[in-house]
Amino acid sequence: MVFWINVPVIILALILGFFLVPNSRDSQKRPLDLFGSLLSIGALLSILYAIIEAPNAGWTSTETLGIGALGVLLTLAFIKWERTTEHPMLPISLFSKMGFTMGLVAISLAFFVMFSFMFTQMLHFQLVRGHTALAAAIRFIPLPLGLMPAAANSDKLVAKFGNNNVVALGLALVCAGMLLFTTVEVGTEYFRIALTFFILGLGMGLTMAPSTTLVMDSIPEDKAGVGSATNDASREVGGALGIAIGGSVLNQI
Repeated sequence: MVFWINVPVIILALILGFFLVPNSRDSQKRPLDLFGSLLSIGALLSILYAIIEAPNAGWTSTETLGIGALGVLLTLAFIKWERTTEHPMLPISLFSKMGFTMGLVAISLAFFVMFSFMFTQMLHFQLVRGHTALAAAIRFIPLPLGLMPAAANSDKLVAKFGNNNVVALGLALVCAGMLLFTTVEVGTEYFRIALTFFILGLGMGLTMAPSTTLVMDSIPEDKAGVGSATNDASREVGGALGIAIGGSVLNQI
C-alpha cells in the first residue's frame, strides 16, 4: 500500500507538465516502430534474466549461456533493424555525436552504481545489522543531502568549467565513494558509511544533470522527444543492470 503515495505525485507531475513543459514535434510524422520495440524488449529481458538466474542455474550452464546469447543476438538484430528501417525508434546515427553517446554512458554508469549500491546496502542494513526497513531507509539520508545541492548547482560549475569536466568530476567522486565503501565492514561505525553516501550523492548530482544536458544539446530540437526518451531509457537500463548484477554477485557470495 505504501506505493500509493506515488499516485498523487504522478498526477501532479502530469498536470504541471501539461502546462509548463514546452511542446516539441518531429518535423516528419513517423509510424510506431513496433518491431524495433519488440526486439529491444526481448534483448533486455533475455540479458537480465540470464544475469539474475545465473547464480542458480550456473554461469556456464546451457540455460544461462543460451538465454544470454539470445539477448546478444536480439541486441545486434535491433541495431541492424534500426539502421535499415525507414522509421527507426532510435536513429543509430545519433550515436555518432560524441556528446550524445558520452552523456548516455555517464548516466547509465551513474544509475548502475546507485541502484546496485542502494539495493545491496539496504540488504546489509536489514539482514546484517538488524535494522528495520524504516531505520535502514533513514540511514540513506546523507545520499540525497549530497545529491540535491550538487545537482542544483551543477549548472554554475558547467558554465565555468564545461559539461565534460563536471561530468568527469562527478564520476570521479562516485568512484572515490565506492573505493571508500570497500573499507566498510560489519562493525564499521555509521559515520564512515554516511560519509560514503554523501560523497556518492555529490558525484551523482554532478553527473546526472550535466550528462542530460550533453545528450539534449547534441540533437536537433525536433528530435527532443527521442533524446529525452533515450536519456530516460539509459537510466532505467543502467539501474536494472545494476540490481541484476549486484543481486547475482551477492547471491553467489
